[in-house]
Amino acid sequence: MATSIKFKKDADGEWGIIGPADQITAGATITVTKRNGSTSTVTVLTVADEPNPDGTIFAWVTSTRPAPRPVNTSARRGSTARRGSTTSRRRACITGGNCSSHSGRSCGGHNCDAN
Repeated sequence: MATSIKFKKDADGEWGIIGPADQITAGATITVTKRNGSTSTVTVLTVADEPNPDGTIFAWVTSTRPAPRPVNTSARRGSTARRGSTTSRRRACITGGNCSSHSGRSCGGHNCDAN
């Protein structure tokens, strides 16, 4: 039975892979099987000095998954500032801008003549 390559944490809590020593070499790109059966592609950074007695070896890896997009904090601040503005949230005037025909009160529309 072939031993598959799986993810494993080392003693310091860093992620790596463990699998057959003849399949894991530094710099290699390897497909690793996760517990749920899906796969992930990783690149081997360094390999442990000695294989385990069962012929497996541990290696530290880096994921080839794209880095998450950075959060644009300036856009977040800008959108918060825009929330205070009422002009962008007002609905269109229901009377076509002629609020005197609407009981003489402002209808709340952006082009209402009572504003």
